[in-house]
Amino acid sequence: MNPPRFRPEAEEEYEKAVAFYAAIDPDLGARFQARLEAAVTKAASSPKLYAPDRDHECRRCRVKKFPYSVQYLEMDDQIWIVAVAHQSRKPGYWRYRSRQR
Repeated sequence: MNPPRFRPEAEEEYEKAVAFYAAIDPDLGARFQARLEAAVTKAASSPKLYAPDRDHECRRCRVKKFPYSVQYLEMDDQIWIVAVAHQSRKPGYWRYRSRQR
């Protein structure tokens, strides 16, 4: 399994999203974090499972039961998490990050 590595912006998005759900209900925050971690783990353990986007090489693993996805690049020795993106807010805002490694 390739170890996942987060861009600083993606790590911040991760933390803000978990905090958002935890502010609503601590149990909801914990469930969201568990689902998000499962998506990151799935992307890292089977990076080719998800097809690359047509416009760039990023792949997307959706977070089950929540409107988020993990956008990532498969590198030779690691998985590079580009964004933890909400599915309906500012689509593609993170795309420039895939070109900056």
